[in-house]
Amino acid sequence: MDININTIVSSYATITLFLLMLSIGLREGFANLTVLWRRPGLLFRCVLASFVLVPIASMAVDAIFPLSDPVRAGMAAMAVCPGAPMLYRKLSGMKVDTALAGSYQVTMSLFAVVLVLLWIILINLLYLRQNSNSIGDVARQIAFVQLIPITAGMVIRGWVPSLADDLLEPTEKISFRMRLGALIIVLIVGLPEILR
Repeated sequence: MDININTIVSSYATITLFLLMLSIGLREGFANLTVLWRRPGLLFRCVLASFVLVPIASMAVDAIFPLSDPVRAGMAAMAVCPGAPMLYRKLSGMKVDTALAGSYQVTMSLFAVVLVLLWIILINLLYLRQNSNSIGDVARQIAFVQLIPITAGMVIRGWVPSLADDLLEPTEKISFRMRLGALIIVLIVGLPEILR
C-alpha cells in the first residue's frame, strides 16, 4: 500500500490542532467566550492585527524579495491564518488573563470562517492562477480544526462540567506531546529542504 508522507504529516497536524482547540474549549467554556467582545476597541485591534496587518506585511515581503509562486502562496497562507494556538498555552503558564486569551482564540476562529476565505480568494487570484485552492476545502478545514473542537469543548464544559474536568488534563497532555512530535517530524522531513 502506497502511503503518502505528506498525507500522514497533514493528518497528524490536523489531529494535533483538533485536540489543542478541544482543550481550550474544555478549559474556557461559554462563560469566557465574550471577554474580548466586551472590549470593542481591543477586539478591533485584534482583528486588524490578525487579518489585515500581518497579511499586508507578508505581501510587502513578497514585493521586496524574488520568491517563487508556491513560496509566495505558502507565506501568504500562513499570514492569513490567525489564532496562534500556541499563544494560549504560553499565556496559561504566565500571570495573565487566560480568559482573554481563550476569548481571543475562539473569536478569531469565528472570524476566520469568513475572513480567511476572503484572503484565500485573493491569494488564488494573485499567486495561484492555476490549481487554485478550493474555497470549500479551506472552509471545511477551518471548521474541522477550529470551530468544531472549540465548540464541542465549550458545550461539554457548559453541560457536563465534571466530564470537562476529567477530559481536560489528558487532552492537554496528549496535544502537548503531539505538538512536540509535530516539531520533530517537521525537522526531519523539512531539514533537507531547509539546508538546500
